[in-house]
Amino acid sequence: MKLLLNLFVQWVGFTLLWLVFVSQVAAIEVLAGAAASAVTVFALQTALRSERLCFQPRLRWLAQAWRLPRMITADLWIVLKALARLFLRAPSQGIFQLGRFSATADDCRASAQRTLTILYVSASPNSVIVDIDREKANLLIHQLKAAPIPKVARKLEE
Repeated sequence: MKLLLNLFVQWVGFTLLWLVFVSQVAAIEVLAGAAASAVTVFALQTALRSERLCFQPRLRWLAQAWRLPRMITADLWIVLKALARLFLRAPSQGIFQLGRFSATADDCRASAQRTLTILYVSASPNSVIVDIDREKANLLIHQLKAAPIPKVARKLEE
């Protein structure tokens, strides 16, 4: 009974979220949202049953979030220049960069390191983490303009 209630609450929550995103309460939107929410709940439950989730960050890793506003602000200028280059049909300055990344273990701490690194680095408009290759201990980042690998990635390895 508790499981059914939990599934129902998730379904209602996703349906309400759908309605918020579409900004309409038309009958067709409610039906579409209800259907999409049912698929979402099914997929979520399937994923949660197939893979064990664990996340055990250190407090100092979470504290690295203070770097985000400055990174985002600095990279907004890079994005604006990249958009101008796009409008002027100038060649892109985007690059892929490969860096070392040591959080390759299967434990919950390394999982938290990888998750926070992806979150923090990709929050900045200039950088997106494409992949973390755990076998080779590499981090692949795409950047709109060449820049050093963000310091926050290094801080999360300490």
